[in-house]
Amino acid sequence: MRETSLALRIECVLLRETLAQWQDALKAATGTDAISRQTEAAQRGLQQAADNFRELAQLEAQARNNSWKRRRATTAGRWCRTG
Repeated sequence: MRETSLALRIECVLLRETLAQWQDALKAATGTDAISRQTEAAQRGLQQAADNFRELAQLEAQARNNSWKRRRATTAGRWCRTG
């Protein structure tokens, strides 16, 4: 549960950062080189989104793995008892 909450907080922070970057890029994208600036900003944004997605996927996989291990450790004791 904690891992999921942490992943959601990280996702929110990353989303805010990405939106702020896009807003800055759009504000700066005026003048003769506006298209090249927008293209560069879009490329950076897509790369950042891919990196963020990868990080969140790793966090989710780790959370699931930890949950599975805890569940297995809890149920293993039930099956191993004799008597």
